[in-house]
Amino acid sequence: ATNSDAVIDAQELGTEKSTAEDETEPVATGSNSSVAASLTVLAIHSFVEGISLGLQSTKEGTILIFIAIVTHQWAEDIAVAMSSGKAGFSIPARIGISVFLACACPIGIGVGWAVSTSIPSVATAYIFALSGGIFIFIAATEIIPEELPVHSKKVSRLGAWSRILSLTAGVALLYMVMVVAYDKDAHNH
Repeated sequence: ATNSDAVIDAQELGTEKSTAEDETEPVATGSNSSVAASLTVLAIHSFVEGISLGLQSTKEGTILIFIAIVTHQWAEDIAVAMSSGKAGFSIPARIGISVFLACACPIGIGVGWAVSTSIPSVATAYIFALSGGIFIFIAATEIIPEELPVHSKKVSRLGAWSRILSLTAGVALLYMVMVVAYDKDAHNH
């Protein structure tokens, strides 16, 4: 690869090397704004998730939201740690980012709990819809495109279909869990 190819490849990865003679560590460039945007989205997502948990009025709803948060939060944290590391953030900066994101959900829980008795139920419904919309947005823009690449030569046709079927099975399973959990409540008059 020529020097210009190395610079182009490095820029695509979010790093930049000045020349072939200067073999210093890559300096983070455009990826910092990408990581900052991702952090902002994840912080809002975690905060709104927390509000949704704090607003729950039933034990079952609280347990379901809690399980949803616990089962995916660790994956988000690992992804943030990896992307901030690739972007060239220092270890103290990455720790600060992790602490910031770790605080967003508990703060949201506190806010949701504090306002749960003072806001109308229609406002609660809008907050739950916002939380679900954020979750779907992140899945549709971040997770699904990465796991189901449209024109990837790395994923075989069978591999792509198995991923699509796994995604569909996961959605169906969660839907069935929700139906069973809420159907029980519907019959307790």
